[in-house]
Amino acid sequence: MSQSDEFEEIREIADAVCDGDVTPEQMQKLESLLNESFEAKQFYLNYVGMHAHMKAAGSPKVEVVMRRSQTDELIIRPVGSGEGQKPFGASGGGVEPPLLDGPTQKPTKNPIVILLLAICLGLIAYIFTQDSQEYLGEVQAGRLKDIERHAYPHKIQRGEFIAEMDTSVKLVNSSRFELKSKSQFVLSDPNKIFLEEGFMKFVQESDLSLKFSTPSYRLVSKSKTLEVSQSKTSGTIMVNSENSFYPKRWRPKHYWNFDNDTDRTLDAAGDAHGTVSGAVRPVKGLLGSGAYHFKDKTKSVIKLGSGGGTALATGSFAVVDGVTIEALIKSEWNGEFMNSDEIFRKDQGDGNMRMLLCFQNDYGKKHVFPKDYKVPTLSFGLYLVGQGYHELKLPLDGKEGRPTLKQLKDGSAHHIVASYDVRSGRKSLYIDGVLLIHHDYQKGTKVISGGPGLAVIGNRPAQLDESLSGVVDEVAFYDFALTPYIVNYHYQNFQKGLNYFGLEPGQKVLPEDLKLSLPANEIIEIDVLSGLPKSENIK
Repeated sequence: MSQSDEFEEIREIADAVCDGDVTPEQMQKLESLLNESFEAKQFYLNYVGMHAHMKAAGSPKVEVVMRRSQTDELIIRPVGSGEGQKPFGASGGGVEPPLLDGPTQKPTKNPIVILLLAICLGLIAYIFTQDSQEYLGEVQAGRLKDIERHAYPHKIQRGEFIAEMDTSVKLVNSSRFELKSKSQFVLSDPNKIFLEEGFMKFVQESDLSLKFSTPSYRLVSKSKTLEVSQSKTSGTIMVNSENSFYPKRWRPKHYWNFDNDTDRTLDAAGDAHGTVSGAVRPVKGLLGSGAYHFKDKTKSVIKLGSGGGTALATGSFAVVDGVTIEALIKSEWNGEFMNSDEIFRKDQGDGNMRMLLCFQNDYGKKHVFPKDYKVPTLSFGLYLVGQGYHELKLPLDGKEGRPTLKQLKDGSAHHIVASYDVRSGRKSLYIDGVLLIHHDYQKGTKVISGGPGLAVIGNRPAQLDESLSGVVDEVAFYDFALTPYIVNYHYQNFQKGLNYFGLEPGQKVLPEDLKLSLPANEIIEIDVLSGLPKSENIK
């Protein structure tokens, strides 16, 4: 491919510049294109220089030369004067060569050509002096490589860099940061940094908000200090003041808060809007204005559809990285043997690839891990590749910090969460923000879910004979595992009268960009898949 073809868009805008009909939008686009690479700038220089030279055919015979040294030098000289003569305006002895070939040649009388030539040459000079003028900081110790420009600058511009040894940098706003060797980052301006990998300690002198990000999260803060590490498998962060932290993944795939005023249960995060059977009645919310009461009657159910699934592992209930199901429950379950109260279930039409979260008293099964319990339990079932369908059971026996069934039936709302993380192989059950039981499978063990089967709240999809007894509210479904930190954070928010995400209840549509504040002066471990904090305890 020729350079003319490669930089076709630049060539078209350059033509407009030299023809005098360039628009402000084209000029803005041109600046963006020229900032992409040195080759783009070089092509523009050559092309506009040629264009200007052709336009000046009826004017004095001059040539445009860009001399490259420590900085770019623009020279206008008579054609053929060569490097042996000084450019116009050069200092030193000697006589400057005449602009015209001879005393008999008439100067051009075309002011438009002269104006266009001046504009083009001015643009060339502007573009090639920006790099040397607009720097954002300087290296005080160590060595940075400018990846795009293949250079090792002392003064650094906007760009992507890698530290080839431990390095310190001072920015033009007097802020500074230190990098560990092999750290790679993008600097957009003194208050906007993207750390791709490595370690950075940032000390801010500016009163402006720092916009800091990694592949896992974004942070907006006026914090005076910031320490961050980021790798493909782990990350940590510490800030010293109030901040707004935006994880890469936090928003659920589906979220039913039951606060809508319609005859359907609207999905505030997706498109799985539900239909409610006549045996299920709306009541005052455990959080917000609305919830639903189930009275252990056959056919009591909220039907959510298949999530668009037409075959196994398709639709919005199909997961790759893991799964989390959470809900607020005020239980009225009797706990009788061979009796189940379903909270969430999806399986009709999916064969053994069912997914469920429910209360059960049905010991004697072969697919229970880590062990079967002869007491009422909270059960979480999934189909795992290489393992088959397995249920994790939390005994409601009052031992080792676990509640009894009686304690769960105290008339209060309880926060129930089930999660599975494919990377770690960990399957977990939480009540009221506390991890109470888990079982670890081989790391990377995948889930098979999704498909044409019906997803429901409060019953078994096929026979509709395992109806919930009690009130259900704030049901959420995620296609990844929430961290222990965030499970506890959701419970703490509920205790404050807020929804899981720290917002006022009743959100008709959950915001795309969810933010939380990290505690100051604590080292917080970050999950690199979601960007969520991982520590189990929060203030």
